[in-house]
Amino acid sequence: MRTLFFYPARDTLGYNDGYFIYGVIFSIWRGIGINPFISSDLTNIVIKIIGFVSFFLISFRIFRCPLPIGVLFSMIFTLTNSTYVNAYHAQLLSVSFAPLITILAYEFIKSAPSNKFKSCLIGCFLAILFDCWLISTFYTIWFFVYGSSICFFIFLLLNIKNTNIFNELLIWAKESFIPIAVTIPTLIIGIIPFWHVYHFTSRAVGMHPLSEVQSYLPSLIDIINVGPNNIVYGHFITSLSLFLGDSLPIQGEKVMGLPFGILLLSIIFIIKTMKNRKLENKLIISLAIGVPISWFITISFYGHNVWRLLYKYFPGAVAVRVISRYELFLSFPLTIFAMLGFCFLFKNKNTPLYILLGVIVSGFLITEEINRGWPLGLMPHTEMLRLQQIGVPPKNCKVFYVLNSRNGEMYGDAGTDSIYGNNVDAMIIAEYFRLPTINGTDSFMPPGWNINGYRYPDYKNKIDEYINKNNIKNICSLDLYRMVWKNTP
Repeated sequence: MRTLFFYPARDTLGYNDGYFIYGVIFSIWRGIGINPFISSDLTNIVIKIIGFVSFFLISFRIFRCPLPIGVLFSMIFTLTNSTYVNAYHAQLLSVSFAPLITILAYEFIKSAPSNKFKSCLIGCFLAILFDCWLISTFYTIWFFVYGSSICFFIFLLLNIKNTNIFNELLIWAKESFIPIAVTIPTLIIGIIPFWHVYHFTSRAVGMHPLSEVQSYLPSLIDIINVGPNNIVYGHFITSLSLFLGDSLPIQGEKVMGLPFGILLLSIIFIIKTMKNRKLENKLIISLAIGVPISWFITISFYGHNVWRLLYKYFPGAVAVRVISRYELFLSFPLTIFAMLGFCFLFKNKNTPLYILLGVIVSGFLITEEINRGWPLGLMPHTEMLRLQQIGVPPKNCKVFYVLNSRNGEMYGDAGTDSIYGNNVDAMIIAEYFRLPTINGTDSFMPPGWNINGYRYPDYKNKIDEYINKNNIKNICSLDLYRMVWKNTP
């Protein structure tokens, strides 16, 4: 499975997320003639719409929330500050699939004993969606499985002496045998493409070392880190960062936190749940306990953490590098908690005062998700015009590399620029002209590949060594500054 970058390396598709679902949606927009940059934005909008609709279905079908409350928190989940701040990592928007998987699982469990045909259809769709999510964006689905596993473990502990619940589960399994027998094979068959793509890559390039993973573990305070451009808390976060220094960075992979309003309502729900000793729904209690525990496990306390145990023993953990992104994923369960906390405070409170307070709180909850930052800063018209001005590659050119950078500008600091500055442009140009490039950048790099640092004197020597080592013929260069193609002898 080869991409158009890192030529002629094989199995490069597995160096990062596969974006399968994104690609299907993206190809529809491209198929009707929309340029790739607008198509990318429209794809992200569709992903967000999926999240809005499925979250609303959860609020209505599972928790029986009133329509206005369901719409409100579906909007909040869709507008989540952390997904906007990290929009340059488009794969993280796939947290929108979590409510869709959840509502499908709920409908499957509910209908399996009584409506075999319906539950078989739901089960197959659930399995296919899970597999497609798996090969699209591994991070978010791994977080979903990780968090669900912690909550399920808490559920088992809470019911360890309750034989009735296990008898009920056994009865459900017997009555649901046919839907289960249809769903599980579908799930397993659908995992084969994922295994095919990533198995060979993992053998070739290995996994993320623990030392690198630990550098991305969040601290306790990162849960409130909404970044410096949040319209409500931006100045506070900036001031707090100046006081705390590196303990609270205001850019990068640690800006994954949630606004105070959502956190406060979530805490209200958790406290109410824990104080209600008559609550018979142990699943709700398991979620109220399991979600915070799953977050605490990711925390680094002054350099100490328990994540090393998860890294060693939890399936797939070695493939997850930026653990701080779990806080972004928590926007899903914590928005549900906040919704239930909001219902506790305002549901069935029909006096004018409570209605007014509810409207004010609702407006505040939406406002605190608004961010004035511009995470990526690309102008589609400018980017398309630039691609069109590059000109057609030489006829005998079968593969290319790039020199310099666009307009001679630097992308970020020197270290970041040496990795991304010209390699990202090379990847976009390769896709646009359907012409392979030896440049590239990804979560993993091919063995023996080291074509970074285009501003350094040895850059051209590294390219020549790579070309000779891999016996690459018919190669040309593209000067990104002068926008000129040139055949290489």
